Amino acid sequence: MQRGLKVRIYPSSDQKIYLGKLFGCYRKIYNMSLDYKKTMYDTEGINVNLKMLGKKFHGEWTKTKEMVYLTEHNTKI
Repeated sequence: MQRGLKVRIYPSSDQKIYLGKLFGCYRKIYNMSLDYKKTMYDTEGINVNLKMLGKKFHGEWTKTKEMVYLTEHNTKI
């Protein structure tokens, strides 16, 4: 039998801002990865794995001026 534990947190205003940025970055990375996987599968028939996504993220996505904010947070999920 599995049990769950609910925890309620009460972050300060600074922590709320940080968490908002963190979850926003994770959401952006997830959506970009999903789009990349779908595009690669549709165009080239390649099933992209986690290693390929990591190379794409660290090699291209974080190097652009628009996405430099993604390097502010931990990328190890």
